[in-house]
Amino acid sequence: VSEFETVEELRGDLHKSMKEDYDKHMEDAARESALTALVEKTDIDVPNALVERQLDNMVKDLVQRLSYQGLDLKTYYQLTGSTEESAREQMKENAVKRAKTDLVIDKLIENSEVETTEDELIELAKEYAKMYSQDEKFSQQLLKTNKSGLEHDVKLKKVLADLVTKVTFVDGHDPMAHHEE
Repeated sequence: VSEFETVEELRGDLHKSMKEDYDKHMEDAARESALTALVEKTDIDVPNALVERQLDNMVKDLVQRLSYQGLDLKTYYQLTGSTEESAREQMKENAVKRAKTDLVIDKLIENSEVETTEDELIELAKEYAKMYSQDEKFSQQLLKTNKSGLEHDVKLKKVLADLVTKVTFVDGHDPMAHHEE
């Protein structure tokens, strides 16, 4: 019972879908690896205000994740034997990396000559609508209310795609490979 007439057609479609998922994962991993390498090689002082903003965002994310589990921050601190200060201190290294990454990304976009088209903005708005299970109205509203954010995201995609072309990847462990033991 499916849209396919034969099991072979179903297998072919499943294979195609799995390959597309794998290819997307590998593209994402390549972009992430290239950006991580660039950030690690960039010597930049990260202003404390940016680190604090990242820490605030990380705490907000933690609060949201905890609420899904029926917990609050006070209960979390009691269960983990930590305090707000100790939790923020544990998150600080990651916050510095995130802030540094944001600065590097902003500089990459600023120094690029990347332009965006209206069609690219529309396509990304539709992609976001689909990602959040929203309709066409959502994408149109996004275009009206957050056009600059969409422009930034389109430029970011282009800049990171360009960065990947300038990086030489060496053979290493493929996290998607299956090993028999």
